[in-house]
Amino acid sequence: MKTYLTFIILFLAFQTSCTSDFKETNKELIIPDKVVVKHSETDIQFSGTSVFIVNPEGYKHMPSLMRIYKNDDTHIQCAELPGNFIKQKSSIRQGIEGLKSKGFKLYFEKEFQLGEFAALIIYGSNSKPNSDQIFLIYGDNISTVMLTGIFNSDDEKSKNEIFASMLTSYFDKTKKPDYSELTNFSIDLSQTEYKLNSNVSMIFIYTINGEGDLNKNPFVNQIMIYSFPPIKSFDILKDHAKSFVKNVSDNGVKISNTEETVIKINGLDTYLMTFDGVNHDKIVKAYLTVFGDEKSSILFCGTAYTDFDKTIDTFKNIANTLRTKELK
Repeated sequence: MKTYLTFIILFLAFQTSCTSDFKETNKELIIPDKVVVKHSETDIQFSGTSVFIVNPEGYKHMPSLMRIYKNDDTHIQCAELPGNFIKQKSSIRQGIEGLKSKGFKLYFEKEFQLGEFAALIIYGSNSKPNSDQIFLIYGDNISTVMLTGIFNSDDEKSKNEIFASMLTSYFDKTKKPDYSELTNFSIDLSQTEYKLNSNVSMIFIYTINGEGDLNKNPFVNQIMIYSFPPIKSFDILKDHAKSFVKNVSDNGVKISNTEETVIKINGLDTYLMTFDGVNHDKIVKAYLTVFGDEKSSILFCGTAYTDFDKTIDTFKNIANTLRTKELK
């Protein structure tokens, strides 16, 4: 990985992206070089972030998912990431170039000023048939905001609603994030040394005693838990897991000895994948599970750089304590 957050960013931003290496010219977004953003008491604050936005009429705010939702095909997803905007933008651009070689259609892109922040907007295709997306990223030298709007390709009304709403977004550093509504799972760490280290959007990261700056040194034993909406299809859950692993591989981890099976966690069919890897000449072993029910879905990935057998056993025991919670 070039940075600790690179594959997380690409997983969050483009986990649904399309797989012609050409640019559409009939789809453009009209954006001035500088967009004035006005704050209002009625603006919605995305849970777990300091990001605010105007909620379009007819859309539901889903706090636990950091999402503004119209229907399954139409929503805005938010993520706030630590790290320099310029670096994150560079990672996104590299990711797009990779996606274009696999069929991602880029319709429009522009750099501009959104309020006080430098911003980049990208309009392109989505993997689901008849679906497009608008991706907005902005920030400063400390934090980066990502918004992803999904809508049907022929739904001009929803596209305009999402686009207009995204341009009302702003980052208020004086407002502290509230993470309490983000966890759609429970986990028992009481018999281990692992504690919460950090949160990146809907991804929760645990390390021994919660210690370490993983952006500076990612080569430590760690657990990553990604929470997302209820998915009853086991095949779709498997696709999420494989997409996650593919992003890891695409960002420089050489993966080998992959094994897949189905286990039970709390009575639920759970897809389990284990694999070895080499990350910047360092050996890593991973234990990944994904499952879901009518409440929510959970992806768990433990990566071990030391004490492999003992650490993988610990990951297995922790994963078995995972329980879903109702989304708000």
